[in-house]
Amino acid sequence: MRASDSASSACPSLAALTFTLIRVREEPPPPPERWGRQLADGLGHLRRNRPLRHLVACTGATMLLMGINGAVGYAVVDVGLHRPPEFNGVTATLQGVGSLLGGLAAGALLRRFGDRRVTAAAIAVFAAGMALRAVPSLVPVLAGSLAVGLGVPLVLVTVWSAMQRETPGPLIGRVSATVNMLTFGPGTLAVAAGASLLALVNHRVILLVAAVTAVALAGWALLGGDRTTPSAEPSPDRVPAPATSGGRG
Repeated sequence: MRASDSASSACPSLAALTFTLIRVREEPPPPPERWGRQLADGLGHLRRNRPLRHLVACTGATMLLMGINGAVGYAVVDVGLHRPPEFNGVTATLQGVGSLLGGLAAGALLRRFGDRRVTAAAIAVFAAGMALRAVPSLVPVLAGSLAVGLGVPLVLVTVWSAMQRETPGPLIGRVSATVNMLTFGPGTLAVAAGASLLALVNHRVILLVAAVTAVALAGWALLGGDRTTPSAEPSPDRVPAPATSGGRG
């Protein structure tokens, strides 16, 4: 065996021996805080940050309308287009394509236009998509599905980018959980509500009312809240000192 081969085979053993000589002193994890306290901290941060609170409210309302849109999906295919239920896979695929395009474009759009204008435009596209899905014709429904998929991810990317940018590090975990609850919770409830409405109202009426509501929401997204710069960083005096009883997340 050559000397180089012997040295190569000895390297793993030397590395293992070196690791055994390293002494690591780990701090015990802090005791978990109650869920209510974490939620209160997250809500408190949103209460103090009006622009972020405004974005979260717009996103929660958007996801509520998205839940209604999803609840009538099969009615759009069955009653509106007179297609088999499997055709819902086609509309869902187009919505996924729109989501992919929206996600890819989000960064450039936010840098160029800022949070409020991107959110307002995305909700307007979403509104147009729902209105098109109310038309009992194939091409408008497919175009509407693409528009719905394009608009909603832009709203979500905007609010989560703003949350990370506007939240101090020690609070990021609890604010993230609070924003997650406030944005996705309404959509879950709306799915059940939309399914119940279908027993009473035609799906086209539901979609058109949702579209009109989304147009009003787009206007509120543009005009409400304070103007913020997308690249703004939280000032040092906004970052609280670490708690002596343990880190919060």
